Amino acid sequence: MKKIIFLALIVAAAAVQATLMNGLSVFGVKPDLFWIMAMAGALYFDLSSAVVFSVICGLLKDSMSAPAVGTYVVAMPVWSVVVRALSRRISFDYMSVSALFLALQIFVNSAVIRLIPRVSPGPLSFMAFMRVGILESIYTALAFLLICPWLRRVAASRIW
Repeated sequence: MKKIIFLALIVAAAAVQATLMNGLSVFGVKPDLFWIMAMAGALYFDLSSAVVFSVICGLLKDSMSAPAVGTYVVAMPVWSVVVRALSRRISFDYMSVSALFLALQIFVNSAVIRLIPRVSPGPLSFMAFMRVGILESIYTALAFLLICPWLRRVAASRIW
């Protein structure tokens, strides 16, 4: 039941990302709820569920973004597997560690996407990329710190 509720939260996050988040943009950058949901899925569910949630988040993000379709469907599950593998070596119990890693993975993912010509959404100057990449990473990590306690309660709840 927890997985169904989390899936419903992913769909709700897609609706919020497409509508309400436009009002929260800073310099044209808004927090990415799909990355937050994929990270929370990787932290609070088993590997197979985390990969399924990440694929769903990737499909939804690909349907709303400029890069070639399939970019995030591949990237998000890979990052979920990385988070699950690193969780054996690094403690993600502290929200600040999780948020810092989320910011790092978003920035690295943005840089990799910019380096692949077929996937890159178009030319962007280095300084503009750095501004957008760093701002999006920090903004999403801060949103993660606000949203993740509720997502943790859903995943850890014994009611369902």
